[in-house]
Amino acid sequence: MIAIYIQKFLIRKLKTAKLSRKDFAELSGISYRTICDLLTATKPKPELMTIIKIADSFNCSVDEVINRKKFNAKPGGYKTNLSTAQIMNYLRKYLTKKVHEHSITPSKLSRTIRFSSASISEFIKDNASQKTLGSIITIALADYFAVSVDEMIGRTTINQSKDKVYDKEMSL
Repeated sequence: MIAIYIQKFLIRKLKTAKLSRKDFAELSGISYRTICDLLTATKPKPELMTIIKIADSFNCSVDEVINRKKFNAKPGGYKTNLSTAQIMNYLRKYLTKKVHEHSITPSKLSRTIRFSSASISEFIKDNASQKTLGSIITIALADYFAVSVDEMIGRTTINQSKDKVYDKEMSL
């Protein structure tokens, strides 16, 4: 289903911006092949970084790209061009904090959102062998915690004073 939402978003945005697939590929840093796959909805599980690059390109939320309407924010106010390492580090810290706050084991959280029991455990442990989480599991986690994907990955700056406090907490 995520593929259909991204397809519709891209078709609408490319038409409005009068951008060709090739121009958008160059602008976004996403390969032309991937853009074509997204526009035909033949890529059922697009990478999280691809979705983030789309959001960066159109200065919108990740939630808008994937049609999570409840969490759509006003345009702008997003940290852009974050590296994969920065995003995953923020996500790792966010999840570590949340499993502690909710008194739930990473394995139980994984099973609760219907993924392998090791999915989150392997991602959040120190010196984790699993360096990234996929888009589908990240969206499932955002749904579980009822937050925007942008908040989970440290991309939002909508309330910068709140973010500074949160960033400070996350670095502890």
